[in-house]
Amino acid sequence: MKRTFVLLLILFLTAFSFPVFSMEYVAGARGGYFIWDSWLQEIHPIFESMDKGSGVLYGPVGSILITQDLYFSVSGLFGKQSTSGTSENILYASQYRTTKYSFETFRMDIDSALSYRFTEYTKIFAGYKYWDLKTKANFMDFRYNTSDALEQVSYYEMEITQKLHGPAIGFGLSMPLGNKGFFAAANISGIYMFGKIKFDIDRIKQYQTPGWANTTGSGINNKFDLRSYGFNFEPSIGLNAGQGLPIFTLGLRYQLTKYKISEDIPQLSGIDRKWFVDQIYGVFVGVLYSI
Repeated sequence: MKRTFVLLLILFLTAFSFPVFSMEYVAGARGGYFIWDSWLQEIHPIFESMDKGSGVLYGPVGSILITQDLYFSVSGLFGKQSTSGTSENILYASQYRTTKYSFETFRMDIDSALSYRFTEYTKIFAGYKYWDLKTKANFMDFRYNTSDALEQVSYYEMEITQKLHGPAIGFGLSMPLGNKGFFAAANISGIYMFGKIKFDIDRIKQYQTPGWANTTGSGINNKFDLRSYGFNFEPSIGLNAGQGLPIFTLGLRYQLTKYKISEDIPQLSGIDRKWFVDQIYGVFVGVLYSI
């Protein structure tokens, strides 16, 4: 997957090495505030009460206009999103379980595409997506017996790493709004990705009756095959004030992804061989310059 990212970077830089008279270039950046409706809610009952996560994502945007109708583009979104929650009195193996937890995810989302405009306002594109997510979590777990007496307290740390990549194909619309440089655009694309997911779960401390002995426990440190599919939808409005001036955009981005771990995981019974839904949606602003 690192090779995929390096290949995309090489393609982009190679295209910029062509003579200026043969191509035109557009470069800029975008950023926004995004809500994260996490798939982690579904991996265990204790996470069902998880709040929606949020955070700022931002990154570069670049395009190479090869001909009037054909261009290559690369864009990225990077940043952290966090969420937390508390589950109370979940019955688990003859004990009642209350858990307080928090998650923080660092997201790297890179899209590349070769687009062809086949009418004045419409285009089709094919591309490749690289996705690298690292989620860190910690949680305190309190377990009570049926008489409401505290029997066990555990502190866990968890890290989940997801590295995925795969092809995308889509369709786009763009049209002017009046004659003062305003325009509207929308892109929709389908994505299929494959890669690996790694769980690192460690029980750091445990206190348990009788006698409240301080113990540590073995964790889960395994990597599994992961498949994913989904789609992106990105409508926007913008202003192109004229030659030599920046292009401003204001848009919405909605991304739905489904994951499936295609291996049995005895230590994490219930999360293998099931499709989980993950959603990201938010508002972004962008600035582009013609070079």
